[in-house]
Parts: sequence; C-alpha cells; structure tokens
Amino acid sequence: MTEQFIELFSEQVQIEVEVAPEWMRRPGKYELGDGWPLASAVYGELTGLVLPDVAPPREHRRLDMVLTYSDGTKRVFEFDEIQHFTGARAQTLSFYGEFEVAFDSQGWLARSVALTGREPGGGFGVMKPPLFPEDGGRHQQRAFRDFLADYMPSLRESWLPTARLHYVEAGTALGSASPGDELAKLWNQRTGESLGHRESKPSEPLTIQEWWPLVNRAIRSRLIDATFSPLAQYSLGEIEKVGGQLQIATTGCAIPTTPTHTFQAKQSLGSQAKPRRDPAS
Repeated sequence: MTEQFIELFSEQVQIEVEVAPEWMRRPGKYELGDGWPLASAVYGELTGLVLPDVAPPREHRRLDMVLTYSDGTKRVFEFDEIQHFTGARAQTLSFYGEFEVAFDSQGWLARSVALTGREPGGGFGVMKPPLFPEDGGRHQQRAFRDFLADYMPSLRESWLPTARLHYVEAGTALGSASPGDELAKLWNQRTGESLGHRESKPSEPLTIQEWWPLVNRAIRSRLIDATFSPLAQYSLGEIEKVGGQLQIATTGCAIPTTPTHTFQAKQSLGSQAKPRRDPAS
C-alpha cells in the first residue's frame, strides 16, 4: 500500500514513511499538552487505570505516512489491517465526534464492534506493561495509539485531519483494473483532494517485473489465496528464465473475490521451472 501511495503522491507532496512525531513518541502530560484530558479519559476507559504524567520511552509509535504539502501543511495517513478493528478500538472510537478526521469514524466503529470477540490472538494481543499490563494489552495499546494519531493533529497548527483506509477497500482498489485511479477516488472521498489522479490505461498489461511483487504482497497479506494463479508457486527469477517476455493482462476482478488472469508466455513455464513448496511464506 505504501508503494502505491508514494507513486500516486510523489510529484505533489513530500512523503515521510514510518515516522514518529514528538507527540507519538512518549504520550505523557508534557507531550500531549492540551490533548491530555481526553487522552487520559480514553486510556482510563481502555484499562481502568490512570495515565501516568511521564510515559516510558518505549511507548512510541511510528505513523505509516506523513504528507507535507507545498504550503507547509501536513497530514497523517494510516492503513488499517484487520488487527486494527477490535473491541478496544471500538472503545476509543466512541470518543470521536468533537474533532475532525478524514475517514468515516462511525464506519470504523461499526466494523470494530462487528469484529469484537474475534480479535487475532498470539502476539497480536499480548500484555504490554507498564501501560497495558493485562491480557489483550497489545490490542489496547494499538487502539490508544490509533486514537492519538487521529486526535493529536487536530490540536497542532498546520496539521490536517488524519486520513485512513482499511484493508477491505484497499484490497478491492489494488485488485481493480486501474489501482491508481481507484486509490485516487478513495483519497478524494476522504479528503476532497484530487491529488495524484491519473487517467487509467487498462489496455496496457503489467510486465512480470511490475506484477510479481504485487502478487507476493497480496498472498502474504492473505488478500488472495496462494493458489489463485498457476504462477504463484514460482519465484520471479524462475519465471524470468523461462518467460522473460511474459505479460499479464488482468480482467479487472477485485481482490479478494475471484481473480482471473490470462497468462501468455513464449515457453511452457510448468515444464521448465521447479515450484516452491510454500509460495506464501
């Protein structure tokens, strides 16, 4: 997702990836400033505890992207995978309404409520002392940090409302015949900006070099089944050896429905390349 947005926006804005502004590094009373009262209330709702005035140094959180516009204004952009929709996130979203965000907070709340009780286990929900010491602490920590990423820009001069996309709409856009155009439409719906919009060129198929990284990311993110393509079991190097001129033309079916692709190669791939055992690893 990050790569697609960098391509979409790179000529119009300055992009920083995986950055942590001061107010995301240590959510203490000094760093949060005027945001302290509401942040304390949200933390108390999540944990039943009192947010300490000084947060431990490790309580920092990197933002997916920060965009800086030509006039100096900035905007946080976040991409939310399924682990961002939990009961804890529903608790934080119930505080929204008094500050502006560039996404449908009620839609995020409804999705979080629907997935409450179905949160991912394992490392997704481990204890995170000292601020989140109970089982499910990682879910609480993630929800609290998402709240800060949404709320704190509203208190900062020259920061625009935080924009978010979630995994379902992003997967549909990436699986379309014109991913750039679909992502631009989503961005316009969120922000009112037509930043980076390009005319679609559906008649031009992707080259194997362009297509293969997208397929690998989709497989590893479980957006598509690893067996959807007869090529999914091969590495890019193996494909290049037997079909350097391979071109892929998509039919425009959206991930994760039922993608169908047509493949044309000068030679038979199956007879000359050895499949990998675990293409999704």
